[in-house]
Amino acid sequence: MSKLMGILKKGTIAPQLLESFVSHQGNDTQPGRWGVAGYLGNWTVRYGAGDKPVAEEKQQYEAACGHALLAGAKILIAHLHHGYTESSPLIKNNWLFCNSGVLIETENPVHGEPCGSAQAFFSTLVEKLDQRSTKAYPSLIYDLVEYWRSHCQMQFFSFVVSDGRHLIAYRDSRDHEGLAALFCSVSEDAFLVCSQKLPGGEWKEIKKGEVVVVDRHEVIHGLQ
Repeated sequence: MSKLMGILKKGTIAPQLLESFVSHQGNDTQPGRWGVAGYLGNWTVRYGAGDKPVAEEKQQYEAACGHALLAGAKILIAHLHHGYTESSPLIKNNWLFCNSGVLIETENPVHGEPCGSAQAFFSTLVEKLDQRSTKAYPSLIYDLVEYWRSHCQMQFFSFVVSDGRHLIAYRDSRDHEGLAALFCSVSEDAFLVCSQKLPGGEWKEIKKGEVVVVDRHEVIHGLQ
C-alpha cells in the first residue's frame, strides 16, 4: 500500500522527521518507488525519486530530503508508492499531488488517460481548483470525488495536494478498514499529514470523508 506524508513548514523541520517516515515502514523489499517534491520559492521542484523500494535507496532518499530542507522548501510531499508510470508526487501547473488507496482503471478515457488513473484524477482536480477561491476548495473536492465514483470504479482513495500556498488533504469516506487513513499533527513548526502516526508529536486522525485545508497561519477548513 502506498504511504504519503505532506509537510507545510512554519519553522524548522528536523531531518529526523523525514527519516522516521521511512524507518517506520520497516524493510519493505516489495517492488515500489519513492519520490520527494516541494517548492523552491513559488516553483515546483522534484528533489528526488527512485524506481526501487526506499529501503534499497535510503541514501538517495535522505539526500533528496536534505536538499529540500537546505533549499528552504516551505511545502514538501514524500510518497512511497506502487504502480505509477511516472514519478510521484505528481506535478501539474505548479500543483503537487500524491495518493494512497485504490483506483481501478476502466475503459472510459478522461483527458486521454484511463479513467481510473491517479494522473487523470489529478489533472481534473487541478482544472477544478486552479484560480479558484480557497474557500471553494472543499466543496469542489467533494463534488469531484462523487463524480469520479459515479464514472469510475473508485474503491478507497485518499490524497494530499498543494497549490504552493496551502496543504490540502482528503480522506475517503469509504475507508472502512483504515487502508487509506490519514493523520495530522499541528505544532508551532509545521502542519503534518501522514498515512500513519510517526513517533513524537500529537497526532489526530482525519475523519472519513473530511477535507482539511491549511496555510502557514491557520487551519482554514476541517479538523473540527
